[in-house]
Amino acid sequence: TSRDEKYALSAIGEESTYKFFQGKSWFGWMISLATVGVQIWLLFIFVTAADIDLADETSALVYTWKCPRDRVECEFKGDSTPHGWVLFFIL
Repeated sequence: TSRDEKYALSAIGEESTYKFFQGKSWFGWMISLATVGVQIWLLFIFVTAADIDLADETSALVYTWKCPRDRVECEFKGDSTPHGWVLFFIL
């Protein structure tokens, strides 16, 4: 009914992309599904990057520069990838 649709829209939010799930437009459904897909992709990236192993050089909790005590020079250990930069720009 109309009352139920108004309640659902108010619960979801007027400005939310999820409101397109209530419509009958294929374009609206594609926007909503793309939004859900991107959010699942971002969740996957964050969960896999949350590995806390300080001995691992590619762990999320390492410094980008490593300065061994027995050397004068420091080494750059940054592991930014194009995939990570795309994620950064999406956020």
